[in-house]
Amino acid sequence: MDALKKWEQIREILALDGESFSLIRWYSPKQALPEEASYVLVKQAQDGEILCQEAAFEQGRFWYLTTDRSIPTHQVLGWAYPPYDGRADILGRLLD
Repeated sequence: MDALKKWEQIREILALDGESFSLIRWYSPKQALPEEASYVLVKQAQDGEILCQEAAFEQGRFWYLTTDRSIPTHQVLGWAYPPYDGRADILGRLLD
């Protein structure tokens, strides 16, 4: 099944008649890393909570956008390109 058919199938399952939506597929930093100098979404474990926030990826590390500090690697559960970025398909799969 091609990506568009899968996307339509998901839309139907969720009963999203005519509504726009995006799929975010999370990637483990152990599985793949973003392109250098990218903006990404990061899923982070911090103080017993799971946070999702925008971040940067530079010099092989994830960085907070609001401070000049890197996100501790052990806290990064996953990352994804934002849906509007164009480096993932409509199912959230990374493009080559």
